[in-house]
This record gives sequence, C-alpha cells and structure tokens, in this order.
Amino acid sequence: LGRSMFDADPLLKGAMGDVRLYNYPLEGETIEKLYYSDQIGAANELAATPMYASTRNTLVEAINAAESAIESGDEDAIKTALSSLKTAMSRAQSSVEYYAPLGEALKWSTQMATDYPQEDAAAQDAYAAAYSAMEKDYMEGAFTNFKISSAITTVKTFTNSYLMADAVNTATESRPKDITHLIWNPEFKGNSSENWTVTTSSSSYKGALSYDCIEFFNRTFNLYQVLYGMPSGKYRLRTQAFYRNGAKENSASKDVYAMLYINDSTTTIAPISKSASSATSNGDWYEYATNKNVPNDMESAAAAFNKLNRYTGTLSSNSLIADYDNTESEKLAIGIKKTKAVSNDWTIINNFKLHYMGSPETTAIDGVESDAEAVPVAIYNASGSQISSVSKGVNIIKMSDGTVKKVIVR
Repeated sequence: LGRSMFDADPLLKGAMGDVRLYNYPLEGETIEKLYYSDQIGAANELAATPMYASTRNTLVEAINAAESAIESGDEDAIKTALSSLKTAMSRAQSSVEYYAPLGEALKWSTQMATDYPQEDAAAQDAYAAAYSAMEKDYMEGAFTNFKISSAITTVKTFTNSYLMADAVNTATESRPKDITHLIWNPEFKGNSSENWTVTTSSSSYKGALSYDCIEFFNRTFNLYQVLYGMPSGKYRLRTQAFYRNGAKENSASKDVYAMLYINDSTTTIAPISKSASSATSNGDWYEYATNKNVPNDMESAAAAFNKLNRYTGTLSSNSLIADYDNTESEKLAIGIKKTKAVSNDWTIINNFKLHYMGSPETTAIDGVESDAEAVPVAIYNASGSQISSVSKGVNIIKMSDGTVKKVIVR
C-alpha cells in the first residue's frame, strides 16, 4: 500500500483511515453501499457518546433520514440526506467535545472517592445521591454545551464536600488534617502546570517548567487554583518556594513581593537569602557573600528544595493560616501572586501543601440558644448548604453578632 506502479514515483505521504482487502472484484453498487454503511455506522457510534440531548436527537433524525434515502435508491435524496447527516455529525462532535471534560470530572470524582473513602455515613449517602444524579444528567445530555462548566463546578463541590467529611469531624488546630490531595497537581510533576490557572504580565508567557518546579522571571503573575465545596474553618497553606528581588547581585535583599495567599489573606514567601549557606549542589550557584550561596538557575533551585531541604513550608514566610467562611464565598482560592514589577526578579515554586485545622467548636446546642446578646441567624451543614434547623452531624451556625459557631450533633 502506498507504492506507485511506477518505481520512480515516491511513496504515499499521508494517512489511510480505512483499508479493506477483498479476494474478488467489487461492483460499483457494492462499493456505494459499503460507503453508505460506513457513514451510518460512524454516525451511530457518535450518537452513543454523551452530548446535549437536543443535538443527539437531531443527529438520530438525520441518521434515520439517511437510511431511508439509501433504501429508496434515489440519488438526489441520498445526496441531500448525507449532506444533512454531515452537518448533524459536525454539531454533535462539537457537543461531544464540550461534554468530555464533564466525563473526566466524573472519573476524577470516582477515583478520589475510591482513594479517600470517608467514614461519615451521612456524607457517603449525600455523595452517592449527588454523583448518581450528575451521572444521569451527563449520560442523558441534560446540559447545553455552555452549562458544562457549571456542571463541572458542581462535581467538584459535592466531591470535595464528601472528601472533607471526616476532616470536619476530627481536625483541630493541634491536630490538623492533611488535605493536599484536594489540590490538583500540587508538585508540578512531569513539569506540568495542568489544572493551575496562570496569568502573567505577558499574555504568551505562563511561567517556565523544569525539574518539577515552576518559575516566573521578570514579570508579575498569579498562579492559583480554586477549590469548591470546602467547609468553613481554618486552613494552613504551605509552599516550598523563594523570591529574589532583582538580579543575582541583589540576592541579599529581604524585600519580597511574591505573596502566598488564601483568598484575601496573604503572606510573603521566603527571600532567596533565607536559606543561604556554604553548601551547594547541582546546577549554578551564586555566592553573594562569604559562605552565602544561593541558587541561580532552576537546577540549583530544585537541588535546594529536594536535596538540601531548603525554603520549606515550615518557614514562617512560606506558611499561611487563614479563616474561611463558605457562607460568604463558595470559592477557596489558593496560590502565589506578584503584582509589583521588578526588573530581573525571580520567583520559583516547588510544591504546595494544604491542611484543615477545624473550626470553632461548641458541643451544646443550649449554649447557642441561651446567649441573650447573640442569636442564630442562619444554619448551614458541612457542605455549606443552608438548612432550617440543626441536624445530625456538623452544623455551622452564624450568629447575629457576626461570629460563627460549630455544633456537632451526635
């Protein structure tokens, strides 16, 4: 295949999508029927893929019309029907592409629920019901193409709400719960920033990736993720990262403009001088003062992070604790950003870690109701949905004086 009958001709430079061999000659009518059969087969296969229901219905109608035209043998009718089928398939393919990310979100949800099963029975039931309803809508094509993004957010919300159930019941400030697994791609493995949103002062520049790190040079930037379905409470975000204020000759500077953040709460990340020492490792290092060596490229930065264990999240400058109220915002945004432009400055990030530290607790409902000065004005469950009265499990109660209390009903 692909060779001309003339030796001087080049081989075929292209692709073949459908190759068949027969040990007998085919009549024109047989070839025509095979072609029509392939068209109908491809359309039926496409119709079985999740897409918007109305688009699928239009495709099925076009398939039926094409089959009827082919059966009639009317060439004009066949030509018209196949043209309409082609248009319907194009629209269906577009809808399938819109639906694909929702399918991936459901796969992610299933995998996360399998990898991190929760003991809370009520959370198990709520997750199973929410997942079943979403899967049904997905398979039946209940969403228009432009509603898929909202549906994906819903999947993230009910999944994270389930995955946080046990943490809500057990986490405290002295015994925080590691929930780093809820961050998508927290370590930039494989030199990928997938699932992170990256904006910079240069529209075409999204940071540089190497050695499982991401760097931003000589630009303002914002690197972040948004988590949905997270319970109210105290969160601790840590990173292994550093900032250099300008060119390498300015490594001694303690001025830092790169900020670690949780929603509106911020703190500076470590200055490059924070972990300077006489020791070096792989890559290019710069000695800005006697026995004060710091990384000067991505390889040396990675060595500082992973081999020398420097610039860790245990540093006060690389750790942030913040309160989050899901009754005020459905989004928990985490990341690092820099809004001040500094010539030749350098930010490099190796990983993030996230912990849940619980929320204010009270164990007696009577204690809430007997407060003469502050009274409950709204009650929410652990997922952040408002409810009419306290129920079994975790209840977040917003008081008239602005305080928030957690009530656990056993």
